[in-house]
Amino acid sequence: MHKDEVKELARKIGWEDFASKKESQDFLECGDYSVLFDESDNVPGDFVDINGKVLGQHKGFIHYTIGQRKGLNIGGQPEPLFVIAIDTKKNQVVLGPRSLLQCEEVSGSQLNLMVSKDSPLLQQKLQAKIRLGHTFAEASITELTDNRISIRFDTPQFAATPGQIMVLYAGDGIVASAIIEK
Repeated sequence: MHKDEVKELARKIGWEDFASKKESQDFLECGDYSVLFDESDNVPGDFVDINGKVLGQHKGFIHYTIGQRKGLNIGGQPEPLFVIAIDTKKNQVVLGPRSLLQCEEVSGSQLNLMVSKDSPLLQQKLQAKIRLGHTFAEASITELTDNRISIRFDTPQFAATPGQIMVLYAGDGIVASAIIEK
């Protein structure tokens, strides 16, 4: 069903508050994602480059996400720096150039397949989204098992982030989704 059909059905059964509820793209209404972490995760640590050289201090890795550029407060570098990895064990946020965030392939687990594994839809080019607000990108499935999927983009994409949801579409319909691992 489409969203407007679900809302109409909700109205018919007397769930007007649900049908008229303001839409949100966030799964937390307060917008404060720090509540998802243990207080011990909110400890300052080092910003490091890809070679491990300390570039400065971060305020706790829970405040950063892969691909982030703003709010790092690291200047004087030959090119703008982005968060390219978060090492929670070392309490380090790894920074590097944008070029290191370009990816041609994405793999995910916890596969949610909306069609049969034999569907011809899975053999064609699909439209992929790797995060909310990401522009659709053409991709092909390169691996498909009961719980895993890998795709290859026609053109490299920016900042595929572990933990985000990858969604594959054929036309207006969702074909599959998975949690990005790498």
